[in-house]
Amino acid sequence: RPGQDHRYATNSSKLRLELDWRPQYSFEEGLAQTVNWYRENTAWWNEIKEGEYKQYREKLDELYQIDHRAHPRTTLSSQPSNVSSS
Repeated sequence: RPGQDHRYATNSSKLRLELDWRPQYSFEEGLAQTVNWYRENTAWWNEIKEGEYKQYREKLDELYQIDHRAHPRTTLSSQPSNVSSS
């Protein structure tokens, strides 16, 4: 169901062994660069958050009858301050 993925894991050992691949950046460097990009490009992700994608997600929520009070992490829309996202 949409929004139910709470954890992802990757393993690059096969790439390293078979293709001699090495990451260009450490995890920490890549994460910092990604966070900075999102901070510097708020217009891009706000458009996605509030535009057609929001309408699409709302339709999916209705289709799957997702209750965001029970599953607060499954929405991109703003939440009341009394709802925890953890």
